[in-house]
Amino acid sequence: MESTHRNAGPRLVLGVDEFAACAKRADEIGKWNAWRDLYFEPFEKAFRPMLEIVYRCGRDDLKPYVEGLDFDAALSAARRFIAEDGVARVRKAFSRCIDVLPPVASFPVYLLVGIGHANGMALPADEPYVFLGLECCDGSAAGLDGLIAHEYNHLVRVQTVYGGMNPTALTVGDFVISEGLATVFALRLLGEQLTPERIARSISNLDDPAAAAEREPTMRADVLAHWDRSADREMIVRFIESGTAYLVGGCMIAGLIEDGESIAELTRTPTVEIARRIVDRDEPTGGAT
Repeated sequence: MESTHRNAGPRLVLGVDEFAACAKRADEIGKWNAWRDLYFEPFEKAFRPMLEIVYRCGRDDLKPYVEGLDFDAALSAARRFIAEDGVARVRKAFSRCIDVLPPVASFPVYLLVGIGHANGMALPADEPYVFLGLECCDGSAAGLDGLIAHEYNHLVRVQTVYGGMNPTALTVGDFVISEGLATVFALRLLGEQLTPERIARSISNLDDPAAAAEREPTMRADVLAHWDRSADREMIVRFIESGTAYLVGGCMIAGLIEDGESIAELTRTPTVEIARRIVDRDEPTGGAT
């Protein structure tokens, strides 16, 4: 699907000054009250889908995390990102992605201070968007380019495949394929190889990438056994937060790329069709059917 807008691209929404005001007010009314009223509310379009889709909790459940966040350190990291030409580098990274994989429509990119848990997300919403948590971003060129490529791939998949779906109805298989696509897209854009070892090294939440690469067949069997399960909080912890979905999904997609498939075409292809191609290629014993 080609972009429906000739100049479709990112619309950057910067929230560093707002967080500075929030941090200043926190000295008077407390962290939680300041964050809730002066930061969550202005940027609810970015934060609300995170609660509903990723964290599976209500706004007030974030209070312990907000109270535990070092506001001064987070603000300092965000300001450093801006001072080091971060906004221009973000624009350049998105431009590089768009040259390879055009979006369906323009999209907001929220450059905000998060709660110290995520450097980036791209989620279904009334208007699909990308979130960058500036307090967690790796400021290196490769780190930022890889992060944006990963999240941008998610964004295009949301625009083209998941637009009309209830995001809480997504399955383990949906998450595995989406993370695999995003992981492989980023590695290819950076000119990296698609070996299990290189895929594993690109996944920050794998404690021992070399050991994980060796265990990928066992991890894949576990994924396939839960393929059609609803991706509830338990499954998100088991497969997403552990890094399993990224590694297994990345190896699955890498196999299809090795056979000549296009990462751009696969990004726009529904999970069930990609799963069929994986079955045809690898003939697993069950799960991805």
